[in-house]
Amino acid sequence: MMWGRTAAVIAASAVAVASVNVPILHFPAQERSGTYIEVQIGTPPQVVSTIFDTGSATLAVGSPTTTGTTSICSSGTTGDCVVGSYNPASSSSASYSVSNCESTGSDGHCPFTVRYGTGAYGISGSLVNDVLRVGSMSATVSLGAISSMFDGWQQKPANGIWGVGLAAGNCNPNCEPSAMTTLLEQSGAVDTFAVCLGTAGSPGVLSLGGADSQFMTGEMVYTDFSGSEGYYTVDLTGVGINGQELCSGDGCVKPSGSTSPTIVDSGTPPLLIYTTAYNALANSQVSCSSDDDCLITLMMGDICINAAGLMTCSGTCQLDTSLVTEATASINGGATIIGNAAINHLYVEFDRSGERIGFAQRSEQECSSSCESFLSVTACQTASCSWDSGSCSGGQGSGNSAGGSTVSSGSCLVNSGSSNTGGNPPPPPTDSSYNDDTPPPPPPTSDSSYNDDGSYDIRDMEVISSNNRASSGASAASSASSRQGTIGNGQTYLAATGPATKSSSTLSGGVIAAAVIATVGTLAAMFALYNIRTRATAPPAVFATEEALSPLL
Repeated sequence: MMWGRTAAVIAASAVAVASVNVPILHFPAQERSGTYIEVQIGTPPQVVSTIFDTGSATLAVGSPTTTGTTSICSSGTTGDCVVGSYNPASSSSASYSVSNCESTGSDGHCPFTVRYGTGAYGISGSLVNDVLRVGSMSATVSLGAISSMFDGWQQKPANGIWGVGLAAGNCNPNCEPSAMTTLLEQSGAVDTFAVCLGTAGSPGVLSLGGADSQFMTGEMVYTDFSGSEGYYTVDLTGVGINGQELCSGDGCVKPSGSTSPTIVDSGTPPLLIYTTAYNALANSQVSCSSDDDCLITLMMGDICINAAGLMTCSGTCQLDTSLVTEATASINGGATIIGNAAINHLYVEFDRSGERIGFAQRSEQECSSSCESFLSVTACQTASCSWDSGSCSGGQGSGNSAGGSTVSSGSCLVNSGSSNTGGNPPPPPTDSSYNDDTPPPPPPTSDSSYNDDGSYDIRDMEVISSNNRASSGASAASSASSRQGTIGNGQTYLAATGPATKSSSTLSGGVIAAAVIATVGTLAAMFALYNIRTRATAPPAVFATEEALSPLL
């Protein structure tokens, strides 16, 4: 396809192949921080809860002997523990035979190491081929059996991560099709999935193989991937409130002249937005009579999403700084991340085969699943079902309901005359209580819905190193190298939500030292993961220079 084009396409709600719906859950007491999903691996099936992450492409799970992990919940119990584990030795379908492994460890297995964020957190272990079951779908996939977790990586109750990013992101470490790609292909489904994310205590739904029309009203509106192969990116062009433009164009949602992509990532908790747009929202002084008057409009080409719940009405629209965070140019290249908080009340389709993302307004139908589809007591009880004798029962579980977000297309962001273009924030209001020299609002303060220590998690920035880099992976890694860009000062960066590698000139002996930074996200998840604990007073790093990554390669 021709990268860079962003076209709105309005298509019929129904899909040609019926989708398979499975429950997706939020981490406890974290309203919009990330999601996890239960999967079954091996023969007989072993249940494991995994972070659901749209910002990376690796499936990896912990075992009963993994070091650095929290204790595993015993059967039928909940608490300060993780749900499930995977032991390849207990699976008759497991195989350590991995094609094109450069070298094996002392145990004869092909080793892997995945680091997230700045490299302080991550996992390592051995590559395994085994059967993955998700709902009624199953396939033999490549996954990582985790032997060691670096401090701070894990988020309970998950004991692993399922990266559902594009296949090009799965050079971590083997440059093979991702588990999601393989699952959909071997199940005869379209290479597409959709999510109704839900909230804490209110499960959502993952639709495998396409969107399910019962969860949406009207039609799905689409925008093409914007040009960063391997990531779910869009061309964000403007920001407003309830369709009234606050800023647009160069310098609004990213620094002037920047090529930083806008990423859609279910695993990043807040809407992380560039300074100009952030200040425009924070200083908007838009009059309102209810929260419904304070939807944040994000324009992508000629479609818009109008996100509810990010501002509250108190005479004027007030920004919730626990859900909307400033992305500064000096630290992260000013990249905007459309995270969990912005898409939480929409139905979002990741159409990988069509290379586009779709957004739809939620219907009144709850995003709920049958109680029998929950595989652990933790998930079962979250859905208000009953756990008895090792299974969940009780009919239909509870689910997330529509929350007021909408979508539109065409001229969906209107310049009212008082708004600004070209990236200039609006002037301070002339109210006598607001002086001309009043500085912009500070970065968001800590919020109890994040970490107890006053920080929030930026997850899913993935840095990969591995012995497993042979000729079959060279082409994928080589194409990934073209996805580098530059920060304003001319330094090379590696996009934080997908695969990027050094150029082919750095390859030696057929071994690819690949660096993949997968979505800034919190976890969660979907959240891109794991666990950079950045203080709320210091904006998180979304991009890193090659020089900063070099010790990890």
